[in-house]
Amino acid sequence: MVEITFDNQDMILSVKGSHKLWALKSELRIPLSHVQQARINNGEISRPKGWKSPGTYIPGIITAGTYRAHGEKVFWDVVHKGKTIIIDLQNDDYKQIVIEVENPETSIEQINEIIA
Repeated sequence: MVEITFDNQDMILSVKGSHKLWALKSELRIPLSHVQQARINNGEISRPKGWKSPGTYIPGIITAGTYRAHGEKVFWDVVHKGKTIIIDLQNDDYKQIVIEVENPETSIEQINEIIA
């Protein structure tokens, strides 16, 4: 599970609990100028592509960490797919962030409002 907060010009993604161990990260700071949009994952992305670098993938249980494919990086932290959002980025180390949050609709609304 990831908690999203904002500080000046950054979106802060805090990885919670044991997910820090699985994702091998405790926090990501993304400049708001890099965030294109946040949206619900309606099954469009169901599993990571490429190599985990570093990360954890146990099918049907957890997907966490950084995954690389075709020169692009995507950060994942997902256990419950029904609470997953996708954050599209530009001009960043990561192309996308795919994370589980407590309240997907509220998180998406908050992100998209701040970057508008």
